Amino acid sequence: MATEQTTEIKEISLLIQRYLQENPTASDTVEGIAQWWLKRYRRNISLENVQCAMDLLEALGIVKKQIYASKIHYQKQD
Repeated sequence: MATEQTTEIKEISLLIQRYLQENPTASDTVEGIAQWWLKRYRRNISLENVQCAMDLLEALGIVKKQIYASKIHYQKQD
């Protein structure tokens, strides 16, 4: 992964953590996170980078993955 992309993913993960601090019961798909959670902070974030950020946050135990109606949702880890 290129350094620029790694930096972008870290920045996105910090924005997601900030959103979850303000909205601790939030749950959404990668698409919803990009469209609703992140657009208030930044525009034009790729879904690929949002997915990578969610994978990172899941690996760190910050979010957990749930499946609802055949779609993967992410929410803050308890």
